[in-house]
Amino acid sequence: MSSVATRDYDAGGLSAPAAASDPAERSFAELIAILGRRLPLIASVAGIVVGAALFYTLVATRLFTASAVVLLEPRSSVSQADGLRYSFASDSALVDSQMKLLSSETVLRRAVEREGLQEDPEFGSPSGGLWQSVKKALGLAKDDAEQRSENIAATVYALSQATTVKRPERTYVMEVSVVSRDAKKAARLANAVAEAYIADQTDARSEISRREQDYLEGNISQLRQKIEKAENDVEAFKQKNGIVGASGKLVSEQLLTEVNTELAAARTKTSEAKARYDQVRQIIASGKSIETAPDALKSPVIDKLRSQFAEIVRQEANAKITLGDLHPQYREIQQQLRDTKRLISEELGRIAEGARNDMRAAEANEANIARQVDRLKQETTVTNQAMVQLRELEREVDTNKSILDNLLKAKGNVTRDSVDTPIARVIARAAPPLSPSSPRRVPIMLLATAIGLGLGVAAAFAMEGLRPPKVASASPLQAAQWTPLLLPASSDPDYVKAIADLTARAPVKASSGDPGTLLFVNCGAPFAAEIAMDISRAALESGRSVLLIELSARAGGITRAAPRNAAIGVVEVDGVATLGILAAEREKNRLVIAPGAFGQRGLGAPSLGGRAVAHFGRASDFDLVVGYAPDSRADRNGASQSGLVIVAIANGQTIDDGARGLIESAMTEAPGRCVVLATGS
Repeated sequence: MSSVATRDYDAGGLSAPAAASDPAERSFAELIAILGRRLPLIASVAGIVVGAALFYTLVATRLFTASAVVLLEPRSSVSQADGLRYSFASDSALVDSQMKLLSSETVLRRAVEREGLQEDPEFGSPSGGLWQSVKKALGLAKDDAEQRSENIAATVYALSQATTVKRPERTYVMEVSVVSRDAKKAARLANAVAEAYIADQTDARSEISRREQDYLEGNISQLRQKIEKAENDVEAFKQKNGIVGASGKLVSEQLLTEVNTELAAARTKTSEAKARYDQVRQIIASGKSIETAPDALKSPVIDKLRSQFAEIVRQEANAKITLGDLHPQYREIQQQLRDTKRLISEELGRIAEGARNDMRAAEANEANIARQVDRLKQETTVTNQAMVQLRELEREVDTNKSILDNLLKAKGNVTRDSVDTPIARVIARAAPPLSPSSPRRVPIMLLATAIGLGLGVAAAFAMEGLRPPKVASASPLQAAQWTPLLLPASSDPDYVKAIADLTARAPVKASSGDPGTLLFVNCGAPFAAEIAMDISRAALESGRSVLLIELSARAGGITRAAPRNAAIGVVEVDGVATLGILAAEREKNRLVIAPGAFGQRGLGAPSLGGRAVAHFGRASDFDLVVGYAPDSRADRNGASQSGLVIVAIANGQTIDDGARGLIESAMTEAPGRCVVLATGS
């Protein structure tokens, strides 16, 4: 393949003719000689600048800067209204806010009034003089209060301009500095501003504490009234619904418990009385001996009658044996025995009647207690329903009492914090500076020396007629030697024909030879990349496969003209795999672009992340290889080894030495191989 594809025509190191007499090529020794010859001029300019700087440092007003250091306390405080704790100065934004506050009008006004600075000529408003006196005489002047307010405002502004606040990074320290013409005054004002800031913070905290005290006291008073009303509502509700408590329990519940206990005891007594009555009745009905009666039915009378009955039975038995059945004494004993039995029966009847009466009394008592239980149950049900509303009223009382306790605690916190230490303190008071901060003589003199020397050197080069180097000398086209081909505008119908004519002049590939080659060099012509692309497309339309190589280190306008969805593959140029873009395809012919070919050197085979990569073949497989050099810097060998050389320039402009040498080489080596293409600017 031709050398068109192997030389980087965009590289700055390639040979190109240059004018040896150009001032840009002067040696370093010549520059030193110029400086030596113009040394008096350089010294004069530097002396003037340094003298002016020295004069400024002598006549300029001396300013002194004094600084006081304030430390923000990184501690927690309490929000009195809700009792929540927050950390002050734990956030950088809070420290920045305090810096703004330190230089605010409020703090500076306090410092001005404290120091009487409005009367100081350096910071105070200037006196009105004669004009002010005339205005007062005519009644046009402002009253004293308004004038004093304006003077203080002007003084505050002047102090703000002289005050700066800075903070060392990631610290809670603020350094307030004040500039003044007097060293002692600067120190005094710096301390005054720092103390005014702390006083402002203290007053602000006191004001906040006072407002919170008023707020809390008002809420506490309202809560106490609300609690008193709620407690009265609770007592009224209890009285209305008959809710009485003792030892933490309702009286109705205690009574119900006690009556239930009595009902159980009454039922037991009723059962016992009924059992006793049934036993007496059974004994009376069965006629059994009194000896069989249980001990519970025996009484002192029964015991006595039973003893008598036993004695009479014993006497009857003796009398019957000794006296016989017909003896009067025996009969009398039998009568006594019958009387004793009758008395026992009568006593048992009385016992039975008493047992019945006891049973009825126990039953009546049980019924009465049961009625009491039913009544208390009903009352308890009604009371329990009322207790729901009562508990709601009591919860309201408890809630208000809890809120009251919190407010009382918050009030105590307000009282404690109102006497707490301030959130900031001065850790280093300002002292009168020993030397002025402005003007700084040493830096000013060093800077003036550097500027003076620089201006002197520039003046020396200007006197020598030194100019910035030119890229290349230019010479007009000589119509007798080179006849440029004027290319019509792209909108002109003759444009397509002109492109076709240029394409037809490109060499045609032999059946088994190298491809035809064309070198397209841009010499400042606009739209040169589009023309190269149009020539390549025209060659494709004429039935030739075309490889268009961008002879540059990176992709340029040729690549950007390719379709977005163009296929990407590999084309082999001089045995090196190079990335190629399929720009167009006509039947079996292709137009492939190798973008920024020289930027791909040493990169190895292109990789597309595992995707299948097409293979467009080798450069020798194409019918025409077009080398587009975006810059006119090209060597003559490239022209002589190319089948056709097209140099594009702007119509009516000149060409540089590089393009001139290339044209001369092409015309000398092979006449007719060079076309100077003039395009519209």
